[in-house]
Amino acid sequence: MKILLSAYACEPNKGSEPEVGWNWAIESAKLGHDVWVLTRANNQHSIEKELIQYPSRANLHFIYYDLPAWAIRLKRLPGGIYLFYSVWQFGAYKLAKRIHTSVNFDIVHHVTFVSIRFPSFMGRLKTRFILGPVAGGETAPRRLRAGYPIRGVMLDLLRDGANCYIRFDPLIRSMLNKAETIFVTSDQTKN
Repeated sequence: MKILLSAYACEPNKGSEPEVGWNWAIESAKLGHDVWVLTRANNQHSIEKELIQYPSRANLHFIYYDLPAWAIRLKRLPGGIYLFYSVWQFGAYKLAKRIHTSVNFDIVHHVTFVSIRFPSFMGRLKTRFILGPVAGGETAPRRLRAGYPIRGVMLDLLRDGANCYIRFDPLIRSMLNKAETIFVTSDQTKN
């Protein structure tokens, strides 16, 4: 099976989000699938260094994509990482669409960011779409918030608002509707 993994964060030995992308790629390839991983160009050095240890991975391919330098500066703005990520996702989708015409993927699987609040456009490819794992639907109990400093209260209120908004966000709704399968990390995110 030919699988395209959309893994914005994909880097060995980093833990957290980058490790999620890396492990989905490695484990999918171990199952014998022909795996193509679309990830950030800044992950290339550490990925290729690690792949030296796995020279027999002929079924594991990496596609490195990044936005122009001017767009990378968006990350420096407050909350800019989220804008940068969304723009990256759209550009990655356009690249994946071109590659899909020649490779003809059986499945496209969005694995990172592991967040329900940010869109993936990969479901727009004319093939099966899997989403996840995704998280982010969790909320802190109200009684716990009573002990928060004001900044913590404000951040949780923002998270609550974002979680409410995704129910109406057309990009998120489209992504969820196009997914054949959605993996979630918690019941709160599922709900």
